[in-house]
Amino acid sequence: MLVVAPQLPWPSTQGTALRNARLAQALFDAGARVDLLAFGDPSLRLVPEVTGITDVVQVVPLPRRHVVRRLVDLVGGAPDLATRLRSSAFQGAFDRMVRDHGYDAVHLEGFEVAHVALGPDALFRTARRDPLVVAGSGRPPVVVFDDHNAEFMLQSSASMLDRR
Repeated sequence: MLVVAPQLPWPSTQGTALRNARLAQALFDAGARVDLLAFGDPSLRLVPEVTGITDVVQVVPLPRRHVVRRLVDLVGGAPDLATRLRSSAFQGAFDRMVRDHGYDAVHLEGFEVAHVALGPDALFRTARRDPLVVAGSGRPPVVVFDDHNAEFMLQSSASMLDRR
């Protein structure tokens, strides 16, 4: 299984990281081969918790978004959360991992990373005849989307606080 996360789950110092670390550990404990794709600092040394339960870990630097890009997205109606982690490097890493490792399932941890396999980006990929297919099997992996927050509520609350 490939776990795709918006940040490395270790060290588990806040809610999302702690939750994602426990999910990866539970998958490993259940006998799954667990690989991880996440945003972070690729130069950091991975902690033993990562190397002990994962076979392959790919860490991609966080993308930089300029204010102008954020304004264009805002005017165009794109939610900030859906576009803030768009990255060709991350998409490329995802595509290579899925193509090369033969996953039965891909677990998307949150709305910020869903675009790699769901939504308009994935539909565009299919339209280009470049579908998400497991190496050698000719079939796509099962995609599990886990959005553990009511993101629209969080964004609405943050927006109201910002206006104050």
